[in-house]
Amino acid sequence: MPASSRKDRKENRIKFFLICVLFLSCIIRYTGLCQSQNCEIGWSNSIQVSYDSVLSVQPRIATDGDTIHVLWYGIDTLGTQGTSGVGIQYCHSFDGGISFSLQRTVISTDTALGTGIIAASGKYVCIAAYGFIGGSAGTILMLSSDAGVTWEGARLLLANAVPKLIASVDSSFYIHYADQAKRLNGMLKSSNNGILWSKVTDNMPALTSFQPTEHTLYGVGQVQTERHTEVGYYTSTDSGSSWIFQEIISAEDAVSSLNPRISLNESGTRFVVWNDSGTVVMRRGTGGDPAWGPQITISDEKGAIFTDIAALGGWVSIVWDNDFGGRVGIRNRQSIDGAETFCPVDSPTVSQEAGQPAIRISRGYLHLVWAQNIGGIQQIVYRRGKLTEDTRARSFSLKQNYPNPFNGITHIEYDLLLPSYASLAVYNILGEKVASLTDGYMQPGKYTATLSADKFPSGVYIYRLMTPFFTEVKKLVILK
Repeated sequence: MPASSRKDRKENRIKFFLICVLFLSCIIRYTGLCQSQNCEIGWSNSIQVSYDSVLSVQPRIATDGDTIHVLWYGIDTLGTQGTSGVGIQYCHSFDGGISFSLQRTVISTDTALGTGIIAASGKYVCIAAYGFIGGSAGTILMLSSDAGVTWEGARLLLANAVPKLIASVDSSFYIHYADQAKRLNGMLKSSNNGILWSKVTDNMPALTSFQPTEHTLYGVGQVQTERHTEVGYYTSTDSGSSWIFQEIISAEDAVSSLNPRISLNESGTRFVVWNDSGTVVMRRGTGGDPAWGPQITISDEKGAIFTDIAALGGWVSIVWDNDFGGRVGIRNRQSIDGAETFCPVDSPTVSQEAGQPAIRISRGYLHLVWAQNIGGIQQIVYRRGKLTEDTRARSFSLKQNYPNPFNGITHIEYDLLLPSYASLAVYNILGEKVASLTDGYMQPGKYTATLSADKFPSGVYIYRLMTPFFTEVKKLVILK
């Protein structure tokens, strides 16, 4: 047999072996048998933020960077407290949840007729509630322009309107309300950090959760079908003036789907969680048009009541409380890879007399508040959890350098799915190698290389990642 034929057969066997290894690795990763998530949450000690002998209910939380805002309602069931701790209560943290200010009453029971909702953007914080001012009942607003240190007096925004949801993005704040007189739902908007407000619409779908982005509002609500209640998905591209009913995203079966909540990460991936007759279910949507993944059962424990969800980058955290024969306990389940896989169910509090959880994610930390029976009195408790970065590679890839063009230092990210030899080199337009950034055997993972422009003239360069399984080339520009 000619030597060239033996060489070709040997190369084909090697290629076939490498393809089999790569295929097997993909199967293993897909079935979750390897590269499992690091499910550890670095929980800090719980902090009790309410300290009154009143019934504290309906905790809410808003975050912006290291600033954490917590809101709840204090009810004097015995009529012995006077005005202390009664009405809408508030406290904040400026150090990422390490310590909190003393609670204060921001809206008394003389004005607030129900629990409040809160949103924050930078130093501006808005609290909306159903209240009574100047002989009229409706949506009232409290505004702070210094991150909750001081507050303006409560003012009436819209009579006969009960605020249901509040959200913010940049300098825009939105309040979704229900009109008691017309029995319709509407939207209020402020484009200047909650200072001036206008009515966007007074006839829109009833939402249970929504999140605004720079150009689009995303919402979910309960839709009554011929058989049961399902989850409807809506979008608006005109600040909530008109809404498009996209589709029903829950399985149209014999089970009612209740209390849906939505959260988006920075890439626009949508995560929706809801309650299916006591079980917790989620779907993930990616892409411009609705492209929803399969329905995922987060927990099949019966008795789930309140659910909430938060997403940031690859982190997705879902929290709910379970009714265990009259005793309530909180559960949490998280993903660090954008809900492709999930960690086991966790219990952030050992107490079964805890419920009504609310959750946010900010700067790599999970911020959780809930109501809990402490010494026979229901109080509000906060806990912070440090999230773990996902260092697993889900494929071989070479990313575009950033910044680009650059004059100084640029970063090049690349992923290795399998252990292998890897070479990352930079070439000029003549094909001459001018820099070697990586050259050797490496373990699977996500990597970042840096390149300095100091020794190179302005121009277009090529950088190439090469492994036995994968090769890719991209351009970078040095501009001095």
